[in-house]
Amino acid sequence: MLLAPAGQSDYIRLPETGGTKKYITTFDSPILNEQNIADIRTLAAKIRTTISKDSENENQAYDVEFGFKDNKLWLFQIRPFVENKQAKSSEYLASISPKIETEKMINLSEKI
Repeated sequence: MLLAPAGQSDYIRLPETGGTKKYITTFDSPILNEQNIADIRTLAAKIRTTISKDSENENQAYDVEFGFKDNKLWLFQIRPFVENKQAKSSEYLASISPKIETEKMINLSEKI
């Protein structure tokens, strides 16, 4: 069952001329193919295996940045995720953050 949809309609590509270029897609036109998704899962498993060897950091969240070039996954960086305590306590940021219904479930076999 779907708890909450996740997705982003915009993505960035790196043109051969340099810089970055933003693109928009719809959920009908996926950005990643099945092999890309399999490669991401393999990378995630490898990261978990490597991190679990260091029991101190087993429950640490990580910021992983990667991209694809010619359907090959490239790891740009991986580092421990550090929460910004000042941002977390900002009333303004709290006011614009969406409220998520954590108990809501959507049955995928029924029409909405």
